[in-house]
Amino acid sequence: MRLHPLFIAASCTLFGTSALALEQPDGTPIPQKELLRDYLDGEGESIDPRTAAAITPQTFDPNCQLTFKVIARGGGQRNSFGWYNVTGQRPELSDLHEFLTCTDGVGTERVLDIKNHPAYRGGRIGFFMATTEGKNPPNCVSFTDGVGPDPSTLGYLYFSEPQYNDDNEGPDSFIHLIVMDSGAYPQAFYFGWEDLFGGGDNDFEDLLTRVEGITCAGGGAACETG
Repeated sequence: MRLHPLFIAASCTLFGTSALALEQPDGTPIPQKELLRDYLDGEGESIDPRTAAAITPQTFDPNCQLTFKVIARGGGQRNSFGWYNVTGQRPELSDLHEFLTCTDGVGTERVLDIKNHPAYRGGRIGFFMATTEGKNPPNCVSFTDGVGPDPSTLGYLYFSEPQYNDDNEGPDSFIHLIVMDSGAYPQAFYFGWEDLFGGGDNDFEDLLTRVEGITCAGGGAACETG
């Protein structure tokens, strides 16, 4: 997997090493189906998710500003996406900060500038997806910043740190997030989420976002790459 210079820089490292032939605990290769690859093809990518997907990084350095774009919402649920402060423990609901709402459709772009967010505590951050699975009807998860999701509207939570997922079963727990480096956009990568409890159909295009436009804090100054 190609690593961009900005990813290698100590202050802007966002991407880890790739993992080949990722599998769920039951041995199912992921991602299943060709839906994810079709969406990536539509973005001008030549990525094969079966060999290019990784499950790292799990936490992120907010010194860099990120622009997220919704590429696909392939699932039937109206999922939300957001961030939390990494503390070494499962995040409290009050520290789940919604960033992409369930109504942010394909093409939506949001700039995430964590260091200027009043809830940021310093240190690294993680990301989460909130689903509506099991709710009837499956409406949006209701969020209040500083309070978190309303449990009466929340299905399940899945995190970039998989040990905190609602279907976590230890070291061999189900994978809900894969990360892929872009070949068509500079300093960019993709988050592909699977939103069904226990792996579901393992297509990982239930919420697909591209992260790009990485710049270091400091008024657009170039990252130090060494």
